[in-house]
Amino acid sequence: MVDLLFKEEISPFTNYIQHFKTPDPAFTSRIHDIIKQESSKYLDITEAWKEYDLLDTWEYKEIKELRDLFEAALEHYLNSRGLKSTYHKLQSWCNIRGRTSRHPAHIHAFTSIVLNYYVSTPKGSGIVFHNPVKAMSYIEWADKYAPFEYTIWAEPGMLLASPGWVVHEVPYTSEEGDRVSISVNVVDLEVSYV
Repeated sequence: MVDLLFKEEISPFTNYIQHFKTPDPAFTSRIHDIIKQESSKYLDITEAWKEYDLLDTWEYKEIKELRDLFEAALEHYLNSRGLKSTYHKLQSWCNIRGRTSRHPAHIHAFTSIVLNYYVSTPKGSGIVFHNPVKAMSYIEWADKYAPFEYTIWAEPGMLLASPGWVVHEVPYTSEEGDRVSISVNVVDLEVSYV
């Protein structure tokens, strides 16, 4: 079993982003090897990720362990808010982005919580979160004190948890190499109080 360490709650705007880390670089390396092996089966890599069920269909011990890490991060995220899941589903897929690839600002519609595990991160691999309060410019203090966006620089083994409604984007990286991550949408979430 791979350990998952809670590092910090990141509070650029509100307390909604949690940062975890897997302390075993060999685990992350094995996940990267599996992704390379699986992605080599497709001429067009986008064909590989249409079903959003990577955690359920890739039959590797490490992928099962990764699913357990996602479940542990979800449990911690909810518990820190006095909640526990009574039911949820995980939709999962892999992201492979080269230096010339980016993902513009977006949300994860119909998603309670988004979990991202970073596998390979060339220099300049970041995720930019946009401040939801800044969109409400009539709030005077927001214009003076709140930053418009907050960048988290990804590193291999990092796992982030955030609400699906938070606008975020993936900018270009600053050096060659693929930026590889596995994403999970937590959907159909039902909770109760702890």
